[in-house]
Amino acid sequence: MKAETEAFVNNEDVQIPDGAPSPQLWRLLVAPVRPRRETKGGIILADETLDAQDILTYIGRVVALGPLVGKKPEWPEGSYDIKVGDWVVFGRHGGQRFEFKGVKLLLIDDDAIMAKAAGPDGFRTYV
Repeated sequence: MKAETEAFVNNEDVQIPDGAPSPQLWRLLVAPVRPRRETKGGIILADETLDAQDILTYIGRVVALGPLVGKKPEWPEGSYDIKVGDWVVFGRHGGQRFEFKGVKLLLIDDDAIMAKAAGPDGFRTYV
């Protein structure tokens, strides 16, 4: 059933530009899911609506990992199972959001990841 995913663009096709920031220490670089510009019925969404959906996005694809991601002394070896390409759920207001060469990205701490997901299917953003 695709009706629930109509609000999101498939973020796997987004190309991360060369020279994108490299996360340091325990941070991850995440490409958040982007809202669609046009609804299923053909209505073009206002920029304000798209901005609000961007802010409310809480799922994204991991683009890069810092060298210390998942390596905290209190975490048992192998307990942190996030790698590049994984879809993750993170706090709505967590991390540093920015745009690099037209691509919206997010730098987030490894302990701000709440869950792994199979992808954006089934998630919804409310404006």
